Amino acid sequence: MAETLKPTSSETQPLNETRQFVVEQFFRGRVDEIHNFRVTTESLPIPEPEQAQLEQIGQLMPPFINGLGKLITLSTIDDKLRRADPTFRSIRRVLGLEPSFSTSLDLDRKSIIQDEDAEITALATNTSSDHPFIRIDLIKHPHTNQFFIAEVEVDKLHGFGYATLCRSLSSQPPGLGLANLIARISHDAPTGMLLSGLERFYLPEATYFTSQVKQLGGQLQVIFEGDYMFDRDISNVKQLLALPTLKGKPSIPQDLVVLSHRQPALGEKSALGIISNPSQDSSLESLLNLCFDPQVLHQLRQVIPATHFLSDFHSSEIKQELLRQIATDPKQFFVKVKNQSGARGVAQAGDQAAQLDLIRRFAKNVVIQQTIPPYWVELPYIDIMTGYTGTDQHTIRYGLFVSQGEIMDLALTASPSPVAHGGKTSIQMGARLV
Repeated sequence: MAETLKPTSSETQPLNETRQFVVEQFFRGRVDEIHNFRVTTESLPIPEPEQAQLEQIGQLMPPFINGLGKLITLSTIDDKLRRADPTFRSIRRVLGLEPSFSTSLDLDRKSIIQDEDAEITALATNTSSDHPFIRIDLIKHPHTNQFFIAEVEVDKLHGFGYATLCRSLSSQPPGLGLANLIARISHDAPTGMLLSGLERFYLPEATYFTSQVKQLGGQLQVIFEGDYMFDRDISNVKQLLALPTLKGKPSIPQDLVVLSHRQPALGEKSALGIISNPSQDSSLESLLNLCFDPQVLHQLRQVIPATHFLSDFHSSEIKQELLRQIATDPKQFFVKVKNQSGARGVAQAGDQAAQLDLIRRFAKNVVIQQTIPPYWVELPYIDIMTGYTGTDQHTIRYGLFVSQGEIMDLALTASPSPVAHGGKTSIQMGARLV
C-alpha cells in the first residue's frame, strides 16, 4: 500500500451536521438505499503546483476534441480509400464507428477513390464549441503528485449534481462552478436538462442541480424522454443542455437550441489508446500528426497512461508480449471493458485471474491501461442513510469538469478500495485550494 496522507481538517460542519445538510439539500429529506453514499468533514487540499497541472489539463481539452473530431471525420469519409484502408477501418472499430459507417455507405460513391475536398474540410473543422461539457477522471501518482487521465467523458451531464454538492462542502473550491455556468446560460432562455428513459436513476442529482441553478437566477428544468414529445407543458423550453441517446427518434424543433451535440466516439475509453499509440503504429501516427498539433499531442501523452487494445494496431508479436507481461507482472495493468462504467468490467492491477478472464471473454472490447499506483488518504466519514461513522483508508479519483478549456468544478470521490468509484461505501468530498 502506498503512503497514506491525512488532509488538514477544514473548518466545515461536524459529521452529523454535514449529513443533515446533505439529507435536506440533496435528498430533500428522503434518502433511498440505491442512491446512498458517504460524506466527510474534510476537503482535500490542492496546492498551487497541482492547481497548475489541473489548469493545463483543462486547457488541453479543446485541442483534444478538435484533433479527435478531425480524426473521426477523416475516418468516416465515404470513398474507396476509407472503405478499404486497414488503419481507417481500425480507427472506426475501436471508436465504435464501424456499424453506422457501414449502414450509411452510398452506392453512388463507390467509384470515388479519395475525396480530397472532404479531407480538406475535415482538417479545417474545429468542433470543440459543440462540446462544452467535459468531465476528466484523473488519478494522482502518490510519489510524483502528477495527474494522469483515466477517462474523458464528453457531452454527459451525469455528475453535475454531485460536483455541485462537493463544491458546497468545500471552503475554497476551484473554478466558476457548474451551477453558476448553467445559471448564466439559462438566465434569459428556459433550458431543459433532458434525461432518457434509462436515466431516471440520476433524478436525485438532476433535481438537486436544477434547484441550485434556479437559486442562482437560472431557468433550468428536468425533462424526461416521455415529455420530450411536447405533449406536456414544456413548450416554453428554448434550449437543451445536451441531447442524450433516446429510445425513439423525436424530431427536434428547428428553433430549439441544443448546446452540446453528442458524439459518443469522443468519450470512448479507446480514444485514449489511439492518442497514446503505445504500439507506435506508423500509419496511425501519421494520421495523428495530421490531426493534432505536435506539441498538443506530446502534452496529451504526458498525462495519458499507455493504453492498449488487442483488437487493432498491435501486431501478433506485440500482443503476445503484452499478454506475457500480464502473466508475469499483472500489477502493471488495469483491464477495462470499453462499454462499461464505474467498477463494472474492471480487473484491478494485480488481479491476474480477473484480467485474463476479461481478455478471454471480451478480447475485442477491452482496453489494457498502464497502472498508476493508488493515492491513499485516511478519512473520517458518515453514512448518509444510516448515520454510521468511521475512519478508513481511501483512494481518490479527481473528477475535473471543464468548459471550453476552463475549470468549472472539481469533485472528489473516495473509495475504500484500490480503484475509486461511486457507490454506497464511497465518499463525495470537496477540494480546497491552498
